[in-house]
Amino acid sequence: MKLKIMLLSCLAFVLVSAASSSDGSRDEAASIDAVLTDFHDAAAKGDFDRYFGHFTDDAIFFGTDPGERWTVDEFKGYAKEPFADGHGWTYHLRERNIFVAPEGHTAWFDEIVESDHYGKCRGTGSLIQQDGTWKITQYNLVIPVPNDFAEQVVAATKAGIHTPRTIVVVRHAEKVSGPDPVLSETGKARVLRLQLLFDEWEFGQVFSSDYNRTRETAQPFATHSKLELKLYDPGDPHSLVELMKSDDSGSPVFVAGHSNTVPALLRAMGLDEVSDMSDREYDHVFIVRLDELGRASLTHLRF
Repeated sequence: MKLKIMLLSCLAFVLVSAASSSDGSRDEAASIDAVLTDFHDAAAKGDFDRYFGHFTDDAIFFGTDPGERWTVDEFKGYAKEPFADGHGWTYHLRERNIFVAPEGHTAWFDEIVESDHYGKCRGTGSLIQQDGTWKITQYNLVIPVPNDFAEQVVAATKAGIHTPRTIVVVRHAEKVSGPDPVLSETGKARVLRLQLLFDEWEFGQVFSSDYNRTRETAQPFATHSKLELKLYDPGDPHSLVELMKSDDSGSPVFVAGHSNTVPALLRAMGLDEVSDMSDREYDHVFIVRLDELGRASLTHLRF
């Protein structure tokens, strides 16, 4: 879970509001403030029973991830491990606003809490009175996104989260002449040197365009990793990038291409700084690291 709820600061500012201005409503708001403060304190100290004792049986907890809509039982399943060592998670209260309905048995709140890891977060929720005690029926924790960064967050959300992976991209080795030439003796020797460079790597996928020279460059890596060589369309680099991202194994990938397609493939991964290659260049090795958001970083070798 991406959230870590945290210990409240005694210096935090609390605004108590109510639909009714009666002393009774203010008293109820003060009681709710105490309940929420104890709720977070229990989380910080890993006090499982005290923490979950503040929920109604049918309460819902919303974490920061879109998939984190948890019933109390589901949330207990998550919290069991982090609470086991008596630490739980800790947020510091920065602001809290409490609102009590006129009938005095329903309330809602919003608060700003801050953690070392996630910075400022917003918690909102509702409570009801059960047997004279305020119980939380819903808690929703979100990470507010400043408008200046909204476009970047939206782009990352649309791209989705992927397993990080490493992709090795090379041009085929030297070739003989002809319409669909095979590797020359010099090219075969280069492939052997390339194999030594990646001798300890176990690739999860090995790709080649459908030409003799690229297949002969890539096949030894497929054989070494006990894989079937996969063919791809070098004229459609974006489809290959999406295919590689869709593999959740996290294993490295090997791709053999051409002098005019390798730069295009690297740019399709987001490496716009890559220069074109001449037909005489065979000694480039591009090692690309794609992170969880598909952002690429490059290590460029020559052999």
